[in-house]
Amino acid sequence: RRPRLYDCFIPPKRSPPIAGTAPNGTEDCDHWPGHCYGAPYEPYRICLGAEHKTIQHRNYETLQEHLDGHDVLALHLKIDSEGTEWAVLKRLLTRPEEIAKIRTLDMEVHFSYRVEGGDTDEKPKPEQELLTERVEILEGLLKYFYCTGSTLEVYREEKDNDRICPRGGCGEANLHLPRGMSLDQFAVSYVSKGLVGPGGKPLSKPVRVTKHSKGGAQGGAAPTPAPAAPASFRKRSPETPTTTNDVAPPQIQTQCVAKYRDQSSRPGKPCMPRPLVNPFSTETSWRVQFGERVLAAVEGQVTEEDCDGFELFGDHTWCLRAMRSKGVRGFSYGIEERDLWSEKMSNNFKMPTQLYDCFIPPQRSPPIAGTAPNGTQSCQGYGGHCYETPYEPYRICLGPEKKRINGRPYETLADHLRGHKPLSLHLKIDSEGTEWAILEQLLASPADQDKIRTLEMEVHFSYVPEGDTDTARKMSEKDRLEQRVSIMERLRERFVCTGSNLEVYGESHNFEKLCPGSSCKEPNIHYKYGMSVDQFAVSYVHRRLVPEASERIGPVNGVVVTGSQSAGNLASAAMSRIKKGAAAAASAADDEDEDSNLALKLPEWPPVDRPCTPKTHSQSSRPGKPCMPQAKIQPYKTDTQWRAIFGERVLQAVTGTVKEEQCGGFELFGDHVWCLKVFRQPGVMGLSYGIEERDLWSEKMSNVFHMYTQLYDCFIPPRQSPPIAKTAPNGTGSCERAPGHCYETPYDSFRICLGPEEKVINQRRYTTIFKHLAGRPPLSTHLKIDTEGTEWAILERLLDSPEDLDKIRTLEMEVHFSYVPEGDDPQVRSLSEKKRLANRVRIMERMLERFACTGTNLEVYRESWPPETECAGSRCNEPVVHLYRGMSVDQFAVSYVNRDLL
Repeated sequence: RRPRLYDCFIPPKRSPPIAGTAPNGTEDCDHWPGHCYGAPYEPYRICLGAEHKTIQHRNYETLQEHLDGHDVLALHLKIDSEGTEWAVLKRLLTRPEEIAKIRTLDMEVHFSYRVEGGDTDEKPKPEQELLTERVEILEGLLKYFYCTGSTLEVYREEKDNDRICPRGGCGEANLHLPRGMSLDQFAVSYVSKGLVGPGGKPLSKPVRVTKHSKGGAQGGAAPTPAPAAPASFRKRSPETPTTTNDVAPPQIQTQCVAKYRDQSSRPGKPCMPRPLVNPFSTETSWRVQFGERVLAAVEGQVTEEDCDGFELFGDHTWCLRAMRSKGVRGFSYGIEERDLWSEKMSNNFKMPTQLYDCFIPPQRSPPIAGTAPNGTQSCQGYGGHCYETPYEPYRICLGPEKKRINGRPYETLADHLRGHKPLSLHLKIDSEGTEWAILEQLLASPADQDKIRTLEMEVHFSYVPEGDTDTARKMSEKDRLEQRVSIMERLRERFVCTGSNLEVYGESHNFEKLCPGSSCKEPNIHYKYGMSVDQFAVSYVHRRLVPEASERIGPVNGVVVTGSQSAGNLASAAMSRIKKGAAAAASAADDEDEDSNLALKLPEWPPVDRPCTPKTHSQSSRPGKPCMPQAKIQPYKTDTQWRAIFGERVLQAVTGTVKEEQCGGFELFGDHVWCLKVFRQPGVMGLSYGIEERDLWSEKMSNVFHMYTQLYDCFIPPRQSPPIAKTAPNGTGSCERAPGHCYETPYDSFRICLGPEEKVINQRRYTTIFKHLAGRPPLSTHLKIDTEGTEWAILERLLDSPEDLDKIRTLEMEVHFSYVPEGDDPQVRSLSEKKRLANRVRIMERMLERFACTGTNLEVYRESWPPETECAGSRCNEPVVHLYRGMSVDQFAVSYVNRDLL
């Protein structure tokens, strides 16, 4: 077969077939690793869509255009167009003469996607109408094709719903089987009924369906009608309610075996047997749903191995790994008469503690009265209250704001956490209902959450205490419970549940005796046919302390919590980085364990949003300090402090400091800010790396500044790039009559990429910057690098060679902080994301040692980013590196000039 390949999204440099560099028509691929085509193929940078048009510079064509001119049963078709398949198939089903040309059809379907090249309806359809239409399209295919198979069975075997979605803990899929797996996306294969007879038997002769036939085939049997769908799956009108016959009732767990017998909090999934009948006189669906969500949220997900052992004590499940650290402290809120938690912290784990309670009279509580033995080093011989390690008592309660209520003082958790280091505190909260307002504030501060090693709580879902917020008091019961359940779910973003006392509570419930004939009143919140979960104790450990469990569980709500070691200050390793390799940089990064140290190079943290006005409205790169106002809202779903710190350090490193008078004027062109006086020098040359189809930078160097240039790219196919193909007008003296690519001053081009070392990767040749700078005199070279991520390894080596740095007059770059391309250092691939970013931020800072920044295109990017509308409700995903309450700085262009020229 001679295949034609289509894709308009994938960059050619990432796809050898689209780039035309895959072995083509070799007849024998046995000796070709990777991409290889025995029969010739034809690649096209075109996507399949509903109409022939261009969207965001991407070309779309219709299937009908591609089928035109082909014979009946002459084509095999594969469609994986990420959502446009529905508009394509919808039109195809109206053209039987086109369908007749297709022998086999293989597709990946995406039911919920709405994409740029898909449906052309001006008004988006409601979800149910959209899904109904797409289901009917699949049913319509059965008129012309038999289904040969799908990937659904494999997907089902890989999906353990009982583990992934315990007790209904997963959100409902857009489209799914009754009590089953999502059908939103899968692959399916078809064969034409013109090739296969009824029942799947091969035909002695293929059925020939001639063009423009309607309803039947000439010269053969009519297509077999599609089998009727089962009754339970036939089309319903949107108004038809779902009956109990359509979906089976949830299965009720009636038996399980407890793994522990301790009458304390227990790790793991609680064994919560359920009676066979409802014990309550009523059953409110939302109370049950909330209860099931709570059960899923507090399931213990760490193993004994993750924690180096558990300690089960009272209402607590302690992860021993988290308890073995010096320089930590315990805060206990709500101690009442005696606080066994703080005594255990003091006597077993040897940590100082601070105890808080504003309700208990001092005469009833020796710790609050300050009369409990304090700092005794040994409690042998002391009966009752005793603290071997010193404690501090306070007649203060914990609340959402600092104030007095009924003569009792309340203070905030944020005030108490202020000044403490990451992972330096153990926290216990038993504040009889104020925990919800406290937790809500805590969840809004990732930095404060990251100070907490372990968190122990008793939760009270239905309490509305005196210290709660006015907002909570005004909520309906249902809304208040919904908010509190959501808080429990969000705690899993940065913490892992180690255990709860729910199993012990469950063992004390005998519903058959307590609630005969469904006689018990329904609790405020409970699980299906089961016990109230209105009040219980639960234990957590910070994800950083149990990385194995954190990796196994995966991110919650898209929040990725990095390891406990932060990137820190790499200055001490900077000058020896190349000699010692990237591994040395990672080792230097391990020397710091506080995110706050990352901000030491910043003038202030957090940054103050100062008013600014752009000095120019050019849509090119701009000189000076970029005007980058903070968003008026929190734009992102998560707020990782070190990502914002890195972003602010990047902004500081690429702020333009060169004045116009120093340069004799600027030239603003595309992604570049040129200092004009440094271009007025004979005998210089330009090196441009990563030119793609056309390189306006080198054309400008050639035609305006009349310098010889060398152009490099190993990804772009020559037929797509006249300069690489050497067909662009070269050394013409004048380009007035040559529209498009043209070089007045001669250029040379090379199918070579720039990398950290000389080698061949995937049949692409890489070379080093040092080879090209060899023999060049000082200040003789203008340099442009747009190498899609390899710039970091190149710059790191270049910064270690002052002699080569001094050869560069100007440097233009597009930087890509999150890319790890094929040509990057192998050591970089093994670094954690945070260490890799720390290393790259430091490279940007080191650039200022020999170069001054003339400008960037960041201000232009910021003007085109409307966070208040695009990210309303903090719905945007957090970028890899971004400004504080601001835009991503993961990729942008920056211009430099050698300081010796100023």
